[in-house]
Amino acid sequence: MTCYDLFYLTITPVAGPLLLYKALRRGKYHQSAPAMFGKQLHMENPGQWRRGCVWVHAVSVGEVVAARAILPLLREKFQTLPILLTTVTETGQAQANSLPAGLTDAVRYYPVDFSWIVRKFASVYKPRVFIPMETELWPNALRIFADYGASIFVLNGKISDNSYRNYSRLAWAFRGPLSGVSAFCMQTHIDAERMGVLCGSPDKVFVTGNCKFDVPAAEVSESLKEELRRLCGVNPGDQVIVAGSTHPGEEEIVLDAFRKVSGRHPQALLLLAPRHPERFAHVWEIVRGFGLSAQRLSDRTSCDGGGGAPRVILIDRMGILSRLYAVAQMAVVAGSFVEGIGGHNILEAAAHGVPVIYGPHMEKQPDMARLLDEKNGGTAVQADGLAECLCALLSEPALAAEKGERGRQAVMQNQGAARKNIEIISRFL
Repeated sequence: MTCYDLFYLTITPVAGPLLLYKALRRGKYHQSAPAMFGKQLHMENPGQWRRGCVWVHAVSVGEVVAARAILPLLREKFQTLPILLTTVTETGQAQANSLPAGLTDAVRYYPVDFSWIVRKFASVYKPRVFIPMETELWPNALRIFADYGASIFVLNGKISDNSYRNYSRLAWAFRGPLSGVSAFCMQTHIDAERMGVLCGSPDKVFVTGNCKFDVPAAEVSESLKEELRRLCGVNPGDQVIVAGSTHPGEEEIVLDAFRKVSGRHPQALLLLAPRHPERFAHVWEIVRGFGLSAQRLSDRTSCDGGGGAPRVILIDRMGILSRLYAVAQMAVVAGSFVEGIGGHNILEAAAHGVPVIYGPHMEKQPDMARLLDEKNGGTAVQADGLAECLCALLSEPALAAEKGERGRQAVMQNQGAARKNIEIISRFL
């Protein structure tokens, strides 16, 4: 038992009931919890893993998106080793399983950071190279994987203001585990400075940019666009607004804005995609409460708000949001209209040439917000300005198209971070 195990056991009486509440009340962890405790360890082809693997860990959806840019390069570099991709969240797991075939050899859940559980996972997967994406740093895992002889690289690293304050308070506890990391590839100079302080070895810290700029836009052919339009009930002439990755409090903001928009633009159609699947039923009740003609994508359940055909489609299905942006006239990327989330990936929509609107709370995505500013096709608005912003773009399709193209060009011009990360790995190996 390690000192970290003792710390986890100490906080269990507080954290345990909270996690249980989320599991019972919100339907979370039903799939992930057993797997994270090692209940579902299995390999389809055990012989493939005898020599070890390249283990990439991406905690949730955003990190999986970043890993999407790295995985083909890792496959090219480590041709004789299988690639394992792990997540913590169930939404991340769904995103990982939706990646193109051949990028990974297995997708699993990451172990809870008790030493005996981590060792059990390590004995099965035998990591030769361990890559936590962004800054998913668990001390037992870092120490145990290093003891197993794994080379450890933090890729696409970032440290927000809050994370830096929290890590600083526990710097004494992390200094040892971080010493086993070969190199830290950080997104910005600020991230690099912070990591240099935390790890105590600034010579191992590099600025390589954000890999999410390198993620290829989800391939959407014209035939697939037509299929998506049929799936969502999009008719010729509809002005499609995709509101992606909404959190509690944001559905009301988006629906209130859309109700105002639809009064001036009756052809507007809203595709509303909540971030977490356990909220689908609750969000449907919110939609019904607004009195709008609406439909659930999954089972075609409808509510008639007196407007005839559904003008709001609840996207209660995972894995299609990135493609839906390709059939939109504009995208509203949520996680940014309420405090505490910090924003989501606004590049997915921009890569399709769609004008992107996001809220004022982008604390966890500062580089994206800086890049996709008004000059480069993005638009940051307060919640009470969302309706007017949507109306302005719907009224001027040429302006919307121009903003979308500027955003697409901005994404393309800032690519190359993934290759820089791989170059750092090659230098140290």
